[in-house]
Amino acid sequence: MSSAIKTAYEVTADDEAAAGQFAERIALEQSAELPKQSALNQPHPVPLGDVQSVRQISGTRYRIEILFPAELFGDDRLQLINVLYGNVSLLPGIRLVEVDWNAVGEMFSGPGFGIDGVRKQMQIFNRPLSCAALKPIGLSANELVDLFYQFGRGGFDLIKDDHGLTNQQSAPFEERLESCRVAAEEVQQERGQPIAYVPNVTGSPDEVRSRLELCSKAGLRFVMLSPHLSGLESLTWPQEFGLGVLAHPAFSGSMVIQAESGIAPWLLYGEIWRAFGADGVIYPNAGGRFVLDEKDCDALNQAVRNPELPWKLGWPVPGGGIQRETIGEWISRYGNDTIFLIGGSLYEAPEGLERASASFTQTLKQQGES
Repeated sequence: MSSAIKTAYEVTADDEAAAGQFAERIALEQSAELPKQSALNQPHPVPLGDVQSVRQISGTRYRIEILFPAELFGDDRLQLINVLYGNVSLLPGIRLVEVDWNAVGEMFSGPGFGIDGVRKQMQIFNRPLSCAALKPIGLSANELVDLFYQFGRGGFDLIKDDHGLTNQQSAPFEERLESCRVAAEEVQQERGQPIAYVPNVTGSPDEVRSRLELCSKAGLRFVMLSPHLSGLESLTWPQEFGLGVLAHPAFSGSMVIQAESGIAPWLLYGEIWRAFGADGVIYPNAGGRFVLDEKDCDALNQAVRNPELPWKLGWPVPGGGIQRETIGEWISRYGNDTIFLIGGSLYEAPEGLERASASFTQTLKQQGES
């Protein structure tokens, strides 16, 4: 591990002098958490953030680069995240935009399967993957498994729980797991092609581990969890059970949707999640009901598949803006190493779910293989 990690922030300031003061404030707040003179007056030297540069990028926005010594976080992954964006997350006008992960790469396992491993599991090597979502909350396990059959017979590769499906009385986790496991085996035999049920294992630490064990014993390949509900460290646990994991962005939106604060979406979803172990990162695609634009989405896709980072390549999983009519355009833009997640527009299809699924997956296959 390097002796220090280089980071970059963008801040709002009236002029370069004010931006420089802002930079010193960040460097101190994220290290000693003391006024500079108090930090320097300690009985022996303490590790402090060191401002490397301050540069105007547009109007009142400035890019600040800071070097944080490794003594601040040691071998503690969560403390590293705290150093990157702990107390300053409570201040307006600061956005974390870049981290030199190569300096700390061995602290993180990265994806367990990555792109190549998921392709091997699914035996699909020359096109994008398709993913559908079981919903809504309130349906019974039998009703959800009926949807699973329709999606599966319509050709979907992965069929996941909606992120709100956990252990409700209407469809308890274990009952839903067993019903969908059986359905997946039946559809796989019918199709002669692997299909994966991806249950949502989000919960408390004990609940996540218990559900991972159940999924492993059931012979599943993948799970989904929301790391900002279960904790970033929970992304590392599926690998212990031989499972791949899709990360869902629930409860993270306020960190990425403001252009002048938070964490850049490509850094949070494409790099931090990938570092902790996400094989696939679900994100709200441009053109849907959420606010990420095409520039953000392009940068996120590049980040999760960036070969210069020290881990296996991950899958971008755009959702929330994927329509049957536009899938060809998105494949051309994002490429074959993408899992396309679609939901609402299929449920609304007048021809029914199975036929609409078949139309979507057939178009995806033709566009991806062309």
